[in-house]
Amino acid sequence: MTMREAGQILTIMQTVYPDSFRGQSDEALSAMVRVWAQIFADESFDDVANAVYAHMATSTDKFMPVPGTIKAKLHDIANPDAMTEDEAWRIIAKALRNGGLYNSREEFDKLPAELRKIVHDPMQLKEWAMMDEETVQSVVASNFRRSYRVSVAHKKELDMLPQDVRAAISSTVGRMRLE
Repeated sequence: MTMREAGQILTIMQTVYPDSFRGQSDEALSAMVRVWAQIFADESFDDVANAVYAHMATSTDKFMPVPGTIKAKLHDIANPDAMTEDEAWRIIAKALRNGGLYNSREEFDKLPAELRKIVHDPMQLKEWAMMDEETVQSVVASNFRRSYRVSVAHKKELDMLPQDVRAAISSTVGRMRLE
C-alpha cells in the first residue's frame, strides 16, 4: 500500500472514528500515514480497505483500531479455512487409532506439516498410542491443543509482520545463533 492509499484508508477511518483524530496536528497525521503505509506495505489497498470495512461492520468500539487489529482481520479474511484446535486433535486421534503401535511412521507422514511440527516424530505418536484412552483424551489432548494454539498464534503473528520486518528479525536470529 502506498502513502496515498494509506491516507485514503485513514480518511475513511476519520469519517467513522472522528474522536480518534480530534486535536491531531498535521505532523501527527502525516506520521500516522507513514506508519500505516509502512505496516501495510506488502498489502494491496483493496485488501486493507476490505479488512477496515469488515472491522467497522463488526466492531462496536468507538475508537479507531490500531494497525495490528486490521492486520489480524486481514489474516483471518485470507485464511477462512484455518484448522481449529479441535479439528487438529481429531486428525491426531485418527492417526493414533490407525497407526497406533505398528504404523506410527506412516501415520506421522500423512499428518499436515503444521501438525508434524507439534508431534515432532513418529515415536511420539507411538508413545501416545500406548497410553490408556483416558490419559490420551484428557492430558495428551489438552497438551496438544495448547501447543497447537501457541503454534497457530506464533505463525499468525509472523504472517502479519511486514516483509522487511520479518527479514530483519530473521537476520537478527541468524546472528544470535552464530554467537
